[in-house]
Amino acid sequence: MTDKDMQDKVVQSLQEQVDTAQRLRRMAREEANRAREELEHMQDRLRSWRARNPNANSAVCAALGAAIMLLIIMELTR
Repeated sequence: MTDKDMQDKVVQSLQEQVDTAQRLRRMAREEANRAREELEHMQDRLRSWRARNPNANSAVCAALGAAIMLLIIMELTR
């Protein structure tokens, strides 16, 4: 095997690694966007619930919001 062949194989391997990294980055960005949309939806639902229940304990609302965020973080790190 010539030096040129070795160089071509190394370049090809590096290009495959770059392609894989770019694909994974794109997938992570898409998943983050989905999670952001889900979080916004859940926050809207929580705001709506709080509007319908004005006497609700704010600590309960804060705990619900924290639980929602935790669920999303757990989903992202699976």
